[in-house]
Amino acid sequence: MAHGHRENFCSDKEYQDYQLERDKLFSEVDKFILADAELSSNPNLIRVWEFYKAPEIFRTLSECGGDEDWIVYIHKDNEYMKNCGTPFWVERLSSMDTDEYVLPSGATICIASHS
Repeated sequence: MAHGHRENFCSDKEYQDYQLERDKLFSEVDKFILADAELSSNPNLIRVWEFYKAPEIFRTLSECGGDEDWIVYIHKDNEYMKNCGTPFWVERLSSMDTDEYVLPSGATICIASHS
């Protein structure tokens, strides 16, 4: 699968199909979060997992192709996130790249990888 930038797709249709699939996936992740009492009820929560120990639905967001190291979940009402943005240390979990996904609910999932 091509990484989600328009220039990685051959046609507008291909890109639109990709975007629709990602939107569906983001909605499913939001449903998972709402159904999980720990993830949905604590606005100060920032949770970190080793990639392969994270919930499977979070892992499906990755477009890194096997080089993932960590997944970070940040609650949609997290005060630090509201005031300062993504915590600086999240970027430092990765030796190469950290992808950040803001879900429709406002929650954020970051995936750190080593290439």
